[in-house]
Amino acid sequence: MNIKTITAVAVLASAALAATGAQAITLQGFGNAPSPQPEAASATVGFPSSGTFYFSATNGTGFIPAGGMSAFMWTTGDYVSQTFAEPGLPNVSSLNVNFQFNDVLGSGNNETVYLLINSTPVAQFIAPDCSYCGTNYTVSGALNFAGIAPIAGGYTLEMQLQNTIPSGGGSIAFNDGGTWILGAAGTPEPATWAMMLAGFGLAGAALRTSRRAPQAV
Repeated sequence: MNIKTITAVAVLASAALAATGAQAITLQGFGNAPSPQPEAASATVGFPSSGTFYFSATNGTGFIPAGGMSAFMWTTGDYVSQTFAEPGLPNVSSLNVNFQFNDVLGSGNNETVYLLINSTPVAQFIAPDCSYCGTNYTVSGALNFAGIAPIAGGYTLEMQLQNTIPSGGGSIAFNDGGTWILGAAGTPEPATWAMMLAGFGLAGAALRTSRRAPQAV
């Protein structure tokens, strides 16, 4: 079975299986994540969704149609991407996602996909070999990471393939209807800063006093 045949089967199979529900995949972080902080602001972005740009080294570029999916992809560097302006998010440090992709991988091939914000990888998932099933998989999860500043007042969201599937090994495509929620951690209130500084001062004074205390002879 060649790639063109697999892609054609994928389109038919995904339509036939849409009503049966999607398999679940958990989002994976890269480790060493900071502790969660209270969010001061958040933004919900439809991604991937209708209008999201896609690039496939084999199938070209385009935009995801309403109710449809991107072109099928299987080459390192293939991606979907979307940029949005959000002046209320000064420093994104958390992400909560829920989206679907269509899986037509087989012959022992898996595809690793990175999630990036402003070109910084923040998470990944692995699309599994499903014996060319054409099933929709749902990726979901929430995680924290070091803060990412906006570029020109906005953020570029991207999902990028990390390995090339050999000929006849299948492919994946991203579906319309995904959601990313980006969160920005708050900064301490002035009163909190004052309490912290006062605490540091008291600790320093106690340390100096203990150092000056006379030694018993």
